[in-house]
Amino acid sequence: MGCLKDVYVMKSNSPSVTWRPLDWQSAEEQVNMWHSLKGCPTTLEEGAQFLGAGFLELRADTFHAAKDFEISLKFQTNQLNGLLLFIHNKEGPDFLAVELKSGMLTFRLKSSLIFTQVDLWLGLAYGDGNWNTVIINKEGSLVSVCVNEVTKRTSQAGSQILQVNSPVYVGGIPQELQNSYSHLTLQQGFRGCMKEVAFTRGAVVNLASVSSRAVRVNQDGCLSSDSIVNCGGNDSILVYWGSQQSVYESGLQPFTVPQSVPTPSRAQSINGYSVEVAWDEPTVDKGVLEKYILKAYGEDSPQPHIPSASVELYDTSTHTAALVMPGHTGEGRVEMVGTGMPRAHSARSDEQLSLRGVPYQMALLISALFWPTLTDLIQM
Repeated sequence: MGCLKDVYVMKSNSPSVTWRPLDWQSAEEQVNMWHSLKGCPTTLEEGAQFLGAGFLELRADTFHAAKDFEISLKFQTNQLNGLLLFIHNKEGPDFLAVELKSGMLTFRLKSSLIFTQVDLWLGLAYGDGNWNTVIINKEGSLVSVCVNEVTKRTSQAGSQILQVNSPVYVGGIPQELQNSYSHLTLQQGFRGCMKEVAFTRGAVVNLASVSSRAVRVNQDGCLSSDSIVNCGGNDSILVYWGSQQSVYESGLQPFTVPQSVPTPSRAQSINGYSVEVAWDEPTVDKGVLEKYILKAYGEDSPQPHIPSASVELYDTSTHTAALVMPGHTGEGRVEMVGTGMPRAHSARSDEQLSLRGVPYQMALLISALFWPTLTDLIQM
């Protein structure tokens, strides 16, 4: 999942080695890939990108159990919830967990049957896509948690050594551990970026060199700050919960209003039953447009959300289409949709046409929906 370029194939090695660029057009079969997908990031920053519902597993010797320790890291996200770090004892009750929970950073520590929890309230600030610095320190019986210089401290009932021997899990844990520690109700996998992870004061860990397993984690870097887009994940709402295979909802609104799609440039009646609509190519500079769908709706229909007529256009180089309007003479609207992924870029114009000699008021809505780019997938 992502982008590839500059692939070379060795054609011969005698009398000299010959490398030639891979000819993508000569492929015998292509499944879910495109030659001109725009939007691949050209620059990456230091760190590891977590796509959610995954984890990065570090070698067990990355963290050394001790009475005193310090853990620090930097994270960047637009989500409110996620598991940042988890370490446990395979044979005993000891564990350590760092989580984001609806505006709080929660640190839980169990050592020799002594349980300590620190909840540091941060509000919604850490979900703005900027870098946040976390420092967790244990010295004797004193435990402190600091995020962006906001600190909270507490004291343990005693000073015990944390006995852990598992791999260090960053950004989530495997499903089998979720099942084993279901009583902790740990957060799901983190989605965002992490860097400068350290388990000894000042000693930053090279995540790629000490990792033994990575699930849904890009270790080659994070998106640069100027390409970060807040997808509005914090504003997500529950639309439907149930067992129905299809549900109609008329009140959904986009998180943002894109400005890159022009309104339909022309609409005219061909005869008493047909409408020709012309539109300009969307100017969105990333993603792959799969197809256009042209739909007509009757405003006076008892089911106005069901189209009276529609046509699918798989040739996305065509920007003109005709639509037959069977039996409609009153008010209506024509909707133009380009499909690919459920993220729309839309624009609207109103047109007054005449069908069968009767004035026909229609609202033309052109939407372009694109298959996601690597940048979009990382943010989703």
